[in-house]
Amino acid sequence: MTKRNPQNKGDSSGGQRVFVGILIGLAVVVVGVVVWRNSQRAAQNVASSKDVINQLGVLNAEQPTLGSTAAKVQVVVFENFKCPNCRNFEQDVFPKIKANYIDTDKIFYGFRSLLFLGEDATTAAEAAQCVFQQKPELFWPYAEIIFRAQKAENLTWATPSYLTEIAENVDGVNRDDLRKCIDERGAREIVAADNALGRRLGVTGTPTVFVNGLKLTFYDYGTVARAIDTALK
Repeated sequence: MTKRNPQNKGDSSGGQRVFVGILIGLAVVVVGVVVWRNSQRAAQNVASSKDVINQLGVLNAEQPTLGSTAAKVQVVVFENFKCPNCRNFEQDVFPKIKANYIDTDKIFYGFRSLLFLGEDATTAAEAAQCVFQQKPELFWPYAEIIFRAQKAENLTWATPSYLTEIAENVDGVNRDDLRKCIDERGAREIVAADNALGRRLGVTGTPTVFVNGLKLTFYDYGTVARAIDTALK
């Protein structure tokens, strides 16, 4: 009868413990690498968002803004006056943002133009900027009027005459000065700068919302509100 060697069992158990120890060690290394990479990505995202905030220049006195300059959160929206989605955003989303975050001084909010949908989209953007140059506070009601007067995006409707005509619905706008500014393209440079900035930041459609420099994938109120609330923490 063959006797079992107890030493063989001990060697087997010891080998298993070494093997398990190696696996645990590898797992710790892998977790450490993952944590390090995530921390690096987070740091890069923070640096990137700060760079975008600087580029957006939300504190620029030459740009339409609302809210408190001391707010912790800065929101910038790229829009186009001929864009139907922008009209919907202005009618359905912006009023909630204004009531819940702008009027309560929780955010500083800025408007920027992205140019597409025809040359008259550029004319509309320049007209709105012309009104801003007259009286900054009149930009917002005039922008609202343009969106309300919006026609089909495939039509050339945002003409100098039409944009001057609808300005009669905003008290305080000098329509003669507005028409002169539109004709002489007095706001051309600032609108072109908006568009160039949007392209550099990868904005390909409107509306596109940035919250503290981070570009949101969607622009519905729920998405924007969650991003703002997260940034406020």
